[in-house]
Amino acid sequence: MRILVVAAYISDENVKEFCNPLTGYGYIIRDIANHLGETHDVYLLTRQLIHERQLDNIHLVRHQLSDTIKNLRLRYVKPAIKSFFRCGGNLYNRFKNAYFFLNGSYLETVIQEIKPDIVHIHGAAYVELPCMLACTRLKVPYVITLHGLVGLNQHVPIDKYGRILEGKLFRFFDRFQQTVSIVSTGAKEDAVQAYNLDMDTNICVVCNPVKRMLQGNSTFNLRSQYHIPSESQIMICIGNICARKNQVQLVRAYARLGADYARKLHVFFMGEDRMNGELQICITKLGLEQQVHYLGYVPHADISSIYQQAQYNALISIDEGFGLSVIEGYSYGIPSIVFDDMQAVKDIYSPVSLVSVKERSDEALSAGIQTLMDRNWDADSIISVSQQFSFDKICDEYTDLFKNTQITKARWSDIEQLI
Repeated sequence: MRILVVAAYISDENVKEFCNPLTGYGYIIRDIANHLGETHDVYLLTRQLIHERQLDNIHLVRHQLSDTIKNLRLRYVKPAIKSFFRCGGNLYNRFKNAYFFLNGSYLETVIQEIKPDIVHIHGAAYVELPCMLACTRLKVPYVITLHGLVGLNQHVPIDKYGRILEGKLFRFFDRFQQTVSIVSTGAKEDAVQAYNLDMDTNICVVCNPVKRMLQGNSTFNLRSQYHIPSESQIMICIGNICARKNQVQLVRAYARLGADYARKLHVFFMGEDRMNGELQICITKLGLEQQVHYLGYVPHADISSIYQQAQYNALISIDEGFGLSVIEGYSYGIPSIVFDDMQAVKDIYSPVSLVSVKERSDEALSAGIQTLMDRNWDADSIISVSQQFSFDKICDEYTDLFKNTQITKARWSDIEQLI
């Protein structure tokens, strides 16, 4: 099968053009495309500017500003102008969105040259609408994958039209029985309830996959660098520091631990700081500098080493479409603690691998951490849970989804009405 993957961006710290941004979302799209490329002919087009080249099993499609100009088709001018006035934000954002609509012209050229059997679109925002227009006009089937629900999440920085668009898109998918996948059962249930949908047939849950990485040449040793005694345990919290990820609450919960628990536990946060030092200020204010540590951005190559040194993982986001770090931890035999209302709990929960906290209070979270530390965990049992999310299994699910996807019944004008 020939697959054209279209995404806003991917992350790969070994490729200069893919180093900004470096996020879990960007890494997982790259990894899924690469694994699909082991058995299929996979092409990838992103909004990042890059020349044509091969990246492992992925054929990277050239994308330069000149490609949009040379391939400009007048039919994309009207939706581009409409998006300029419809989308919120400053002039830069308006021009950027308009450009992405004009870039639908180039996507048509790419589709005509590659002749894919399916187009796999990651995301559902204004910038994905030109992809839908191009596929509709050329009568090529497409699948949209959602990695979370931005319209229901006030912590995602998008304008009000972007939030409104999500509901309009779900109702569009419902009306035309357009195939869409989403990464967790909870996210699907939230969308169906919030947008009053009847989508049991065309919305499919395909979870994110995980692959245990080898340590490689990493020399990142937390115990030696931070003088952690052998009897103490390590909890890690991986993800960019932001309000949505809710790391500050974990610091407050740690401060409520009983003395015996606190003495035996070191917590490490890692990720790019997007809160202007609020996490570090909280750590200092509570006098926890000796036990709670912020590592900053950690290279992807060192993450495997950190998992192998940790005893526990925490993911307590206010909103989380899936929660990849949880199953990454599983693959190393590490149990996790999450809140019970995380959208992926139904998909990732097992009593042998997870503590799920029902109440979103500092006291309840602190008690949950103590439960996590009191329990005797079996690493092999935890690793077996992670095997439900193997790349082979998840990519087989995507392949089946692609094979059963039909050309959309919608017309160009139906999609244009979404703008």
